[in-house]
Amino acid sequence: MSSKLKQISHLYKRAAFDVPPSKILLDLNTPLKDLVQKLFDESEQYTDLNYLDSPLNEKRDKEVSKIRILKSVLRSKKDTELLNLEWVNKISTDKAQLRERMTYFWHDHFACGGAFAYLLQVQNNTLRKHALGNFGDM
Repeated sequence: MSSKLKQISHLYKRAAFDVPPSKILLDLNTPLKDLVQKLFDESEQYTDLNYLDSPLNEKRDKEVSKIRILKSVLRSKKDTELLNLEWVNKISTDKAQLRERMTYFWHDHFACGGAFAYLLQVQNNTLRKHALGNFGDM
């Protein structure tokens, strides 16, 4: 395996979620600096994970009823599983690979859980928003 091939493969394993060998071969003639810049450029535009609706009742001045809280807690385990599957799908299909990789990195760094799946989604989106920015802003 050539040195350039190894470097490109290493880049995609570290800064993305790997890519098929055919993509690595296509990028063989592109300078590494340009591939890194492309990863940053593709991660400028991103979308949040919006799988779960907010439990807030917009009609009542953002109050949450006790019934909604109870339903959220009872549904949370299943919602968390579905949210995780949605994130895995996003990771594997999103063009903003560097941002998703760094969201995953920060998610691992700030390992925590919660009783409300929706709040896990909010945390995930906050990490995504600041994944490539200033740590102090996060």
